Amino acid sequence: MGGRHSRTKGRAWEQKVARLLRAATPGAEKEIRRLPQYQRGDVDPDVTHPVLWVECKCWKAGSIRTALRQAEEHVPAGKMAVAICKWDREEPEVLIKLSDFLEIYEQSWRWAIQ
Repeated sequence: MGGRHSRTKGRAWEQKVARLLRAATPGAEKEIRRLPQYQRGDVDPDVTHPVLWVECKCWKAGSIRTALRQAEEHVPAGKMAVAICKWDREEPEVLIKLSDFLEIYEQSWRWAIQ
C-alpha cells in the first residue's frame, strides 16, 4: 500500500472516530473533531476531545500498545490517553491504562446504583 493510500485510510478512520465520539456525547459536538494533519503539531491528538487524548490507528498489522504509548507521550494533565485502533476487516479496539479504566468504571457504577 502506498503512502497516499495509507494517509487517506488513516484520515477516514480518524473522521469516523470523531463522528462516533460526537454521536455518543451530546452537547460536546463542537469540542470533538479530527485535527487535519497540516494543523497538528508534534504534540496534538488525532481527535480533539474535552476529556480524552485520542490516538487513532487503522492498519493491516500494528501494535495497539505502541499506539497507546504514542498518546501517552504527549497527554496533558487532566486528560486520559486512549488508543482507538482498527485492523483491516476486524472490529475496532480501544486501549487505556487500567487506572483510567477503573476511574471510568467507578463513575459508571455510582451512576448505575443511583
